Amino acid sequence: QAGASAEALLDAPEVRLGGEVLATYERGGAQFEARLCSFGEEEARRFNENLQSLMRFYIDAHSPIDHTDDRWRLLTIFEEAREGAPRRFTAAATAMVFSRFVAGGIRTVLKVCQVMVAPSHQRQGHGSALLQLLYDHAATQGAVEVT
Repeated sequence: QAGASAEALLDAPEVRLGGEVLATYERGGAQFEARLCSFGEEEARRFNENLQSLMRFYIDAHSPIDHTDDRWRLLTIFEEAREGAPRRFTAAATAMVFSRFVAGGIRTVLKVCQVMVAPSHQRQGHGSALLQLLYDHAATQGAVEVT
């Protein structure tokens, strides 16, 4: 029962967050899409509020992020509803990414925080996919470090 209500917080019916599609893939007959969003988007802020509520229960020493700081990004892997089902997207895995500049502003470091894989999607490789997407994104941004 508690798992079902927790999973409801990860649903985004009729909402597709904006941002950049980093990847799409199929696993176990389901389609997944990874999106990197800024909190300048209203949908991302609302979805993040749901995530923060849920993360308090899954992440030890959780503290909410300041989504008014434009250096934060939300990377989420969504499972798309199967064909014929009502349109909806469920977060399979998510991470908060903070960019900061070092060495006088000429180098970028990405700090990865609040990584979570939804219980219904654990042990399916989504956490590994999320980390690989983060490393690939860091490389495209010229980041010198991911922590």
